[in-house]
Amino acid sequence: MAPDPIDRPVIRLAVGVLLGLPLSVVAVFAVPHGLILGYAGLLEGEVLNLLAGISTILGLLAILAAWYRLIVPRSEMSQPKVRAVRAGLFCGVLCSVGLALWAASASWFLMAAALLLLAATGAMFIRHTPIHNAA
Repeated sequence: MAPDPIDRPVIRLAVGVLLGLPLSVVAVFAVPHGLILGYAGLLEGEVLNLLAGISTILGLLAILAAWYRLIVPRSEMSQPKVRAVRAGLFCGVLCSVGLALWAASASWFLMAAALLLLAATGAMFIRHTPIHNAA
């Protein structure tokens, strides 16, 4: 069986450099703000701020899972690790779709489109990390 395109070293390097590094830099600046919003939402009972905090945590899980998926080929992952990576990536898809819906409701359509593209990328990662082929 031919390896998935995402398991090729050149593809993994390109995805890491073109997508992973910029998103990780954005996360470095966005995570503190998201956590502060989430904490404020928890203290003051504001649902949108609380959802921002939850989305921040889910986004961090997704970033860790995506980087692990890029660094380690699927053929070298055990089945529990594949399940953990898929769960982390699913957290990212949920986070991206939720934030996209919030952005669209605020008429920020370009941001919503970017977040939906990010969710599609996460779905592609999940698709190329099947459980049944894990070692």
